[in-house]
Formats: sequence, C-alpha cells, structure tokens
Amino acid sequence: MNLTTFVFAGLPVLIQHYADYYKQRDLASTLCDVEPQLGLPHVDEYDFIVVGGGTAGSLVAGRLADNFNVLLLELGGDPPPVIYPAYIGSIKSYDIRTHPSINEIYKSIPQSTSALDDNGIATVHAGRMLGGSGSHNSNVYNRGSPLDFDYWAKLLGDVTWDYNHMLEHFKDTENFVGQLVNERQRSDYYGVNGPLRVDTDVPDFLSKWRMAANELRFNFSDPNARQAPSFTPQCVSIRNGIRESTYDAFVKKKTSRKPTIHRYSQADRILIDENNNAYGVAYTRHGIPQIAHAKKEVIVSAGSFGSPILLTKSGIGQQDVLKAAKIPLKKNVPGVGKNLWDHVMLILTFRRNDPSYRDPNFLEELKKFQTDRTGYFAHQRRTQAFASSSRAKTDGEPEWGDIQVQMIDQPFIEENPGGAVWEISLSRPKSSGEFLFNASAYVQGETANGKLGLSNFKYFNDSTDLDVMVEGINLAIKIMEGTKAFKANGYKLDESFVPSACKKFPSRSAEMWKCVLKRLGTTQWHWSGTCKMGKASDPMAVVNSKMQVFGIEKLRVVDASVMPKVTNANLNAATMAVAQKGVTEILHKYGSNTNEDN
Repeated sequence: MNLTTFVFAGLPVLIQHYADYYKQRDLASTLCDVEPQLGLPHVDEYDFIVVGGGTAGSLVAGRLADNFNVLLLELGGDPPPVIYPAYIGSIKSYDIRTHPSINEIYKSIPQSTSALDDNGIATVHAGRMLGGSGSHNSNVYNRGSPLDFDYWAKLLGDVTWDYNHMLEHFKDTENFVGQLVNERQRSDYYGVNGPLRVDTDVPDFLSKWRMAANELRFNFSDPNARQAPSFTPQCVSIRNGIRESTYDAFVKKKTSRKPTIHRYSQADRILIDENNNAYGVAYTRHGIPQIAHAKKEVIVSAGSFGSPILLTKSGIGQQDVLKAAKIPLKKNVPGVGKNLWDHVMLILTFRRNDPSYRDPNFLEELKKFQTDRTGYFAHQRRTQAFASSSRAKTDGEPEWGDIQVQMIDQPFIEENPGGAVWEISLSRPKSSGEFLFNASAYVQGETANGKLGLSNFKYFNDSTDLDVMVEGINLAIKIMEGTKAFKANGYKLDESFVPSACKKFPSRSAEMWKCVLKRLGTTQWHWSGTCKMGKASDPMAVVNSKMQVFGIEKLRVVDASVMPKVTNANLNAATMAVAQKGVTEILHKYGSNTNEDN
C-alpha cells in the first residue's frame, strides 16, 4: 500500500469517529435543555421554523435570522472536518457521499431501463448534516442556462423567475473573486457582496482545454453570466483551499443573529389547524418528542426527497397514498412526489501513456496545504464543456445545451497516475420519474426517511435520451484521444469497465454505449421537481410561484424540489438562487419587523 492509499483509507474511519463524537456532544447539550421539561415538551415559539439545514435551508434560515427569530431543524449534525479540503471533495467525494453516518440512503424500486447491473435497484445517498449534500458535493458553481429560467417563467406565468430577474438572486448570494474569460461581464453578472465565496478553478491543463475547444470549433467562455454551448473553466465555492457550503457561509460564519439550530431532529409532521393554517412542527430531537410553533410560517427545505416525505406525513399529498398509510387527509395534492428530475451520468476513466509524466510529490503537496492552504490539495482540478446534441438542434434549441462533460484530473491515484476521470451528463433529459412514499413501511412504524422514500428515476424512458448521452461520450473520447491538446499525453479510454453483456456489440458502437448506459448510468445527485411549482390550474403543481403550498396557509417549500424542471448544469448554485428568491418573497410579505405580521 503506497502512502496515498494509506492516507485516504483512513477517511471513512475519521468520518465515523467525528459523526459519533458530534452526536454524543449534542446529545449532552440537548439533555440539559430538556431537563426542566420533566419529560413533557415545552412548546417553543419562533417567527419561522425551517425544516432542513441543507443548501436551501441553511441559506433561508441564515438570511431570515437577520430580522426574525428562526428555528432550524436538521436531521444530522455538524459536517466532519475531513470533508473540507478541496481536493478530497473532488477526487474522493464518492467515499464521503456514501458514508452512512452522514448520509441518508435511499433505494429505488426495480428499474427496467437503468441500474441493470444491480438488478435494477439504484442506491442513492443524500447528505444528512448541516449544509446537506452541499457539504460534500464537488462545490461546482454552475447557475445553469438562462433559458432554463426563462422556461420556468413562461411555465409559471411569472416573469420574476426569468433569468434577468433571477440574476439578482444569484448576485445576492455570491462574493465572486474568480478569474473570468470575459472580464467585461463582471460588474453586470457577478456579485461581490454575498456571503458565499465563489472562485474559478484554474488547473494547469486549462490552456490545453482552451486549445481543444479551438480544435473542435467550440467557443471558450465563462460557465455563468450567460451560459452557452462552449468549453469553460469551472467555478467553485472554495475559500483558501477549503470547501464552503451555505451552512458555512450563511450560518456558521455569522457573528450575530444566528438561527437556533436543533441538530439530530427528525420532523414528524407539520402542525395544521382545522382552517388549514400551518402553525408549527412536531419533531423528535435525539428521539425526544418536541413541539415548536411558528408565528409566521413553516418553511420546508428538506430536499427533493425529504420535502415530499414530510408533506405526506403531514397529510398533504396523494389521497390514495395517505389512505394506504393511514394518515388523515389535510389536502389532496396529487403532485407530491411526482415530476422527479435528475441528471443521469456515466463515468469514464482515461489512462495516460506518457513515460515522462510523474505525479507531484504527495508529502510536499500535503505540507503546502497544511502550511498555507496552497498546492494540489487546495484545488478541484476540473474543467467542463456544454454542448447541444443533434436532438436539441432538431428541436430548434441549439443554444440550450443538453450535454455536459466534466474532466477531473486525478493526481495521487495509484492505479491511474496522471489519469483523468470524466463525468458525461444528460443535462436536459426528457425522461422524468417520481418519488414514492412507502406507505406499508410507515404503517409498520418506520420513521427513517431512507426507508420511507422509494425513487423511481425512469432514466431513458424516452429513448432519445440515450442518443444524447452517446453523443456526449463520443465528445469526451474525441477530446482526449483526437485533439492535439491531449493526444500528446497518450490518453486512452480504459474500457475494462464495460460489462460483459455489452461486449457482444461492436466496440464503441452506439449499441454498446446504450447497453453500458442502461447497466451503469447513475445519478449525478441533481434531484429536483418533486414539489413542483406551477399555476393553480396545473393538477400536478404543489406550490405556486411564491413557493406557497396550495390549500395550506403559512406553509412554503423552498428548495430544489420546487423546480418545474432541472437546470442544465450542477444544481447547487441554482438551489441557492431559489432559496434567496424565497427569502425575498418572505421579506416582501413580512418586512423586517419581528413583532408584527404584515
């Protein structure tokens, strides 16, 4: 075992130890808090209760706490320190994203067009800690195409969702310090006063990336501002080599007026009176029953899986599901859990055949990071490109990219020195799925979200999605094996991962890749849409364009689950903008007066 493998092998152990330590520490504090209650919960009152401390919830709670008394309920605890180095967040992210102590694990129902190498059962993991999945994802900061938001605005009949309006919400969240390809766009398109630090990842191979773009006749541009099909750098939320989530930026680093945070708190149901007014939340804190009332609103920000689960447990959802789960009906909302969107991806590995290449010295790079947060460990080492498929062009949408490819350089990987991993993503799928509530498990007394939710992704139900993905795969191969920029390093696709069932097809044929995709295509962790925004006339809409739940007063859902359709890029930045817009809507209604409703 080399030194790199030795160090990284300790990550899961460290995560577990810190998770256990944080939980016991918080339990001791909780017992002190509840001791005067003599076993009977005291009903605490707040202006707002936010359920879920992930990307959206941390932002919402942190922003509202500037003016109001806010309770933030989070299912997990603090993020363990091992998630913070930028390199680990990018290269070793899978080990972190799947660790059961900081993730909720969900299974799918059997799939007929994906996960076939796992008998059709897809296993996915959602972050269970402050910052949510935003605490351990790759910190990529892609807003998405302006056309995504213009589409939402048209669908909702609400111009405030178009890109020109949403741009202000992006700018309000960010402190953009990174390099730009087009510096003339900085003042118009980028914010500098927000809490979240956004930088540009500038690896040493970025010049080659630009050369490859020129060879293939692609533009080279910035990924945000006004995203278009092109090769781009990647923007990342990193501060001095350390990954930064919305929890870090909007809550942890605040010096005053923070929300009250109850960690290890499972929301049982939203309290709703006979007039369908939400007035609080019943929850358990370390398993201890607690009740909190909200004078103004309850805001559900539990994510695209957690939010539909909580609405259903509260009697808001599909009537037949509520009946099967023996949950009293508050409001029949058939769209709860429907409209599940995701980006399916395929991971490719390219090996470098360059005898002169040597990985940087691991110990030297480790010392640089520990000394002044510089060197390889302080960077993600990623680039990306957006492309429009033949389908997009046929649909008359050539400027609305539907393919995203991401190249990730991988130093210090023993089995592939100098190699690169690629993520090939279907960024504008036509196939959508649903997220199902497990009524039988609920009736049997199950409380864990991972047991109460069953995903049904339905990847590739629209067969043209496969065609688009094949174009993305061929683009990656063309870049690495066919351009002068990368060909000089002898990059070659490692095809050893191709399942034996797919080897009956000609090598690298469309038929072979479609077989591979159905067997190995997997989530990019970009779930959205399960509490869809829509007009009142839309039978599948769960919330209106102000993210207020139809038929229930003083209740909003503010997270990625409200997106009518997934954006065409990594979801974290768009989720922040949705959350910031939610805060704006709330402040417009209530102002900043903590004592009076408007």
